[in-house]
Amino acid sequence: MDITNNGNINADEFSASLIDWNEIQEKHKEEWKVLVDTAFKYFDQNGDGKICIQDVEKEMRDRRMVNVIHGNVRRCFYLADTDSNGYIDRKELNKMLLVSKKKGWHAFASRHGD
Repeated sequence: MDITNNGNINADEFSASLIDWNEIQEKHKEEWKVLVDTAFKYFDQNGDGKICIQDVEKEMRDRRMVNVIHGNVRRCFYLADTDSNGYIDRKELNKMLLVSKKKGWHAFASRHGD
């Protein structure tokens, strides 16, 4: 739950942990699409239809999540960028956010043959 790794759980982190994301994805598909689109637009601030690693890292720095940046963001970005073009598009973001029966980021390792 402590995604910032600062030793504290803030209200956003706690609230997100209480949501049944799998149920939203399976039973509320339109709401899920809105959530994914909102997240995508948040990072795609120039509106070019793609998210680059620099945008994600900048946002993490702006939110003072510096300890999350080193390695983790780049690895997650690499795993989400399934076509290896250096950007995450809406389809890739949706895939990344889908709840899997597998736990953690190793669930995505097969995307790149890792």
